[in-house]
Amino acid sequence: MSQPLRWCVCSLAAVLTIAQAGVRAAVFDKFLPDKTEIVVGVNVKQFLEAPAVKKYAARLMKHHWVNLLQLANQDDPALVKFHERQRKLFDDVARNQQLLDSVRGVLSQLIIAVPEGANDDDMLMIFNGQFGAAKVKEIMKIILDSKLLGNALKIDKAGKHELYTFTIPGAKDAYYAAAVDDNHILAALNKDVLTESLARASRAKKPKLKKEIRALLDKVDTKKTLWAVGTEQNDRFHLEVQVAGGIKGKLIAYGENADDAKDLSQDLKDGLDDIGAMVRDFTKNHKEFAPLVPLLQKIAVAIEGNNVVASGEVPAEMLERLLRGLAKEEK
Repeated sequence: MSQPLRWCVCSLAAVLTIAQAGVRAAVFDKFLPDKTEIVVGVNVKQFLEAPAVKKYAARLMKHHWVNLLQLANQDDPALVKFHERQRKLFDDVARNQQLLDSVRGVLSQLIIAVPEGANDDDMLMIFNGQFGAAKVKEIMKIILDSKLLGNALKIDKAGKHELYTFTIPGAKDAYYAAAVDDNHILAALNKDVLTESLARASRAKKPKLKKEIRALLDKVDTKKTLWAVGTEQNDRFHLEVQVAGGIKGKLIAYGENADDAKDLSQDLKDGLDDIGAMVRDFTKNHKEFAPLVPLLQKIAVAIEGNNVVASGEVPAEMLERLLRGLAKEEK
């Protein structure tokens, strides 16, 4: 499994234990590592309040959460076994709903900063919400009691901050977390990445981000349910996805000239074809995912000047049908 997917799943696990509107980049950019190339934002409360998500999320957790964790960590046998022992934790749909409600009540936004090379060990998670010292201690206790991030907790000091380390016996990685203030918790797999971000925030200095990343952060609408910006070599993009009754998304890839736009357009089309082929193959044994196939085919790719825009939509009724099938719920 790819490192970015593994990190996203780990991020979701952390969100489930941390149980408003979008915040501008200025709120979180002081924490970003200097070599950040991709920034992803999720407005958690907004996502959880989308009608179809609110209706099916707890049941989806019962049927798919542990499988997703195991898939993302399949290169670490100790973690796969650990998550299998967790399966019964999510059998109770009512308990899952209580957990999701807790998340919605305290967590506003999750930011993931991806460095050069997309090495998950060097990624940073930034949780924005209404925490406070007492709430942070409560969150850490929930994590420990539920064993979502391991069954051992060590508390050290990183400057003036408490540094929490969670470990799973035999696993390759530990998980590190620290509360910066009443509104921000940072987490990482690399202790140095976390402590450097804490130190940077304490000095109140802006990170030395690439000017392209800063420009994209100023451009993207961080009030969307999901958003992302990124640069790699000369490529730049930003993504915006709104989840409400249905889902609407738009990706803009920025080129330098008309030839760039043609190349980017072909790359996007080829990528969508590859994804479509993989999904079609996957649905042979997982028919509940079959509605994804026509959705991918409806994504439009168009050249606009030197840029390329890919856009798509999942109507509310189709999202309802897809999630109902995945939740294994009868009509």
